[in-house]
Amino acid sequence: MNTSVLLHHSAASRLLFYSFLMLCFWLPLPLGSNRVWAWSMMEFWVFSLGALWCVAYYFDQVHIPKAFWKARWWLGMFLLIPLWSFLQSLPLSFHVLEWLSPSAVEVYKNAGLSQGALSLDPVSSKIFAVKSLAIIVGAYLTLLLINTEHRLRQFIMVIVASGVFQAVYGALMTLSGLEYGFFIEKEHYRGVATGTFINRNHLAGYLEMCLALGIGLMLAESVVHHGKNWRAKARSMAQILLSRKIRLRLFLAIMVIALVLTKSRMGNTAFFLSLSLGGILYLYIGYKRYLAGRQTHPVSRSAGILFVSLLVVDVFIVGAWFGIDRVVDRVENTSFASENRDEINKYALLMIADYWKTGTGGGSFYSSFPAYKGLDIGMSYDHAHNDYLQFTLELGLPMMALTAILVLSVVMLALRVMWIRRNLLFTGCAFAVVMGVTSILLHSFVDFNLQIPANGFLFMQLLCLPWICLYLNDNHFHKR
Repeated sequence: MNTSVLLHHSAASRLLFYSFLMLCFWLPLPLGSNRVWAWSMMEFWVFSLGALWCVAYYFDQVHIPKAFWKARWWLGMFLLIPLWSFLQSLPLSFHVLEWLSPSAVEVYKNAGLSQGALSLDPVSSKIFAVKSLAIIVGAYLTLLLINTEHRLRQFIMVIVASGVFQAVYGALMTLSGLEYGFFIEKEHYRGVATGTFINRNHLAGYLEMCLALGIGLMLAESVVHHGKNWRAKARSMAQILLSRKIRLRLFLAIMVIALVLTKSRMGNTAFFLSLSLGGILYLYIGYKRYLAGRQTHPVSRSAGILFVSLLVVDVFIVGAWFGIDRVVDRVENTSFASENRDEINKYALLMIADYWKTGTGGGSFYSSFPAYKGLDIGMSYDHAHNDYLQFTLELGLPMMALTAILVLSVVMLALRVMWIRRNLLFTGCAFAVVMGVTSILLHSFVDFNLQIPANGFLFMQLLCLPWICLYLNDNHFHKR
């Protein structure tokens, strides 16, 4: 057995990997890790795993996979987000601050202070810096620890299991009338599924990504060919009924039921739009690969049946039982008069006009927005209900543009994986990335899923998968 295989199966490597999987399952449980104690636990867990990996690397118990080595500059660019948020919190003289952010100078002078910072809320910006750093370290661990095809499959199964747990729990709480979240009775969103999250839209966002990975795993299952005689057909049918594929298909149906029960308008819309777009791209690339001689099996046919069943069976049968018609009615009956999100966006754009270069500081929306909101918005808001506006407002337009380039480059990389890799697991994962990322990007226009640690963590993991799928099973790895 060569050195690479020994390192894959070392006790330290296994311990780190299974601790990492436990973290992935845990993160959505405590209210999406969107409480100080919960994200502090996330930070401690992630940084501890990172430190232990470094110790194991020092003692030659783990190695650096090629996927990590190839992605190091791409992922390193994400480190600019916590670094910039920390720099925003540093005190600056008004002479320097005037050159960088004149609007911030005015705020600090009006407060009677002798110096200021780029951030209008330095404490929140430091918290944001540590939280975002933990999420990025989690992405590093994803690239470092998922270093075999078996581990990739295990990771996806854990995420799917987490999604199924959230779906079953959320559906049971809603249908039974118990209405409990994470060990506490729900105060808001009663009558709709929230799982252990607080907000139904955040459960919807999490399920969108879990469903994408589950569908990708289904695409990775071997194609069962039907025979020509009745014995062969019966044998094929028995293989299907006893296979993991039928169980996985049931898990997908359960998650779709819960997604419908959230009654999240954009959550359901984003899921079906991203499924349609991802399915079309997957089938088109599969057809082009077949014409080019890159594949010989009829994957496009089985994949097409899967996509049609998801769109038709789940929408019109499962949805009819569990209330997708009520989701449609909610979309149709929504009026601008009953929603404050468009007003929030309007005032947020005014803030961006004043702080577009450097932002108001990571995590500062809650404290900085009241100075701009009008009398037509009576309640306070922690977030902008639009991830694009909030990231631009808090971090500045240049940082938002850089982040967008990094995310879109991974979507292009996933399409490349679909084209050049023959392994069905890798192409299925690439589909999951395209679908999951597209769904969250659509949902982000009207919500703040990426501000929730559990969802942001899984989103960053999705972005890492194309690198893993492109370079996995390559025997070369970086040595010290």
